[in-house]
Amino acid sequence: MNVDFIAVDFETANADMGSACSIGIALVEDLRIVDSFYSLIRPRNLYFEDANVRVHGITPDMVERAPTLNELWPDIKWMFSSHCPVVAHNAHFDMSALRLSTDADIPDFPFVDSMRIASPIVSGSKSLSNCAKELCIDLRNHHNALDDAEACAEIAICGLRDSGCIFMWEYLAKNPHVQVHHFADLEPQRTFRSKKARRSYPQYIRPSDIQRTVECPDRNNPLCGRTIVFTGELSISRDQAMQLAVNVGATVKTAVSRKVDYLVVGKQDISLVGDDGLSTKEERAYALNSEGKAQIKIIGESEFLSLAAGMEVV
Repeated sequence: MNVDFIAVDFETANADMGSACSIGIALVEDLRIVDSFYSLIRPRNLYFEDANVRVHGITPDMVERAPTLNELWPDIKWMFSSHCPVVAHNAHFDMSALRLSTDADIPDFPFVDSMRIASPIVSGSKSLSNCAKELCIDLRNHHNALDDAEACAEIAICGLRDSGCIFMWEYLAKNPHVQVHHFADLEPQRTFRSKKARRSYPQYIRPSDIQRTVECPDRNNPLCGRTIVFTGELSISRDQAMQLAVNVGATVKTAVSRKVDYLVVGKQDISLVGDDGLSTKEERAYALNSEGKAQIKIIGESEFLSLAAGMEVV
């Protein structure tokens, strides 16, 4: 396929730019999208920040069987070459996600930011959603990686048409304000700080990393055999809380489902969860309970500690 340029979008599981959890690619030829690619990605670390889940809707259970970007790369590497420009909206974000989410040997390729392409043709904010609105682009599902990639491609197509160009290289030659960058020169941004998440991403230990440190759990403990999910900040570290749970015979999960028995709620950051103070996990638990699909007990840290110590909580 003789592709003129491709548009790329990544979504990430958390503030770490190396946590890509989905990718969308739109391939453009003759000023139209001729093909596309989408895949969920299993990040190296399966921790999903609530703020990110609220944005894109991807949860850990959705990517458990998805390929890693290392595994996916052989199928998509042909799209990234020195003669085919890559376009992304706020390109440093997506290029950082690509660089940091895989150990694959990625060749050098040129890339440009569609925000710069939008500058002469969009009067208001250069956000993807506003560019799509002003240019009458159908952005069906913002923060779905493929929909965002296709919207990015359409923005670039609008820019080419406005300049009377048919090909991306022709457009770049006529519009030096759109700087061409090279992937080999990229200095990736490790932590992304958005308006919704202005804290550094903490080191996370997966539940599967926690091994029991007692020979045999107390089968009379009220948490023995139960499934627990944690949300929010506790006075103890998350790995300490998980260790307590595992030592008394409980199973710890990262996502709320109808099989969960307890949701342990810590202090929530209002800037991340919104004015209602409810994390995505809490909202999910309340919804399952109200629909009669689950009987999840939503408790605080003190109640969890009491249960872990063998005391029943009324």
